[in-house]
Amino acid sequence: GAHLGGGAKWQLREAVQRTRGKDSGDGAPTSREISALKRLGEGLLEQALCCSDRADIVFEFCDGRRPFRGHSGVLVAVSDTYGALFRCGMVEAKKGVVGVPPGITEVSFRGFLEYLYLGRCGDACGAADGRELVVLSEMYNVSGLREWLLEDGIGVENVCAAFEFGLVDEGDRSDVLAACVELVEAGACGVKV
Repeated sequence: GAHLGGGAKWQLREAVQRTRGKDSGDGAPTSREISALKRLGEGLLEQALCCSDRADIVFEFCDGRRPFRGHSGVLVAVSDTYGALFRCGMVEAKKGVVGVPPGITEVSFRGFLEYLYLGRCGDACGAADGRELVVLSEMYNVSGLREWLLEDGIGVENVCAAFEFGLVDEGDRSDVLAACVELVEAGACGVKV
């Protein structure tokens, strides 16, 4: 085992108090904490995307493909819907296999996982279809993703597609329509209203 010597225990309570005294006082995480959480999220996402055995959930598409895995603890922490799925002991959770909703592509689900694990959108979200991310954010009640889509995900390059999606007669997409109208009214599309 570890050789600790015969001396006194190295107490750290006061050190923790000193560290707490160094923070900004508003409870915001320090850069060290942010870096550690970023590394953790990136490492877990890599495991999920590479189908590591360390990830205990398998995501299955309608055609039987299983290109991704997930960590039940992460899924429960970021999604009330996944939490309910595992708490209720649904058959999917017992087998460790969770179905990906029909109509969702592998590319978009990769983007969804990126957001779940990192709390931000990066290259995988950039390759995704915004319509699918809206649907996934609704289905799994993932806070922040829909907000990102509305605030930063609609631009000159895609406002028409987003508006058309907002008109689909399923769910409440009034926020998508409002974000599109706001963008056009602001003159971002070169249209004077």
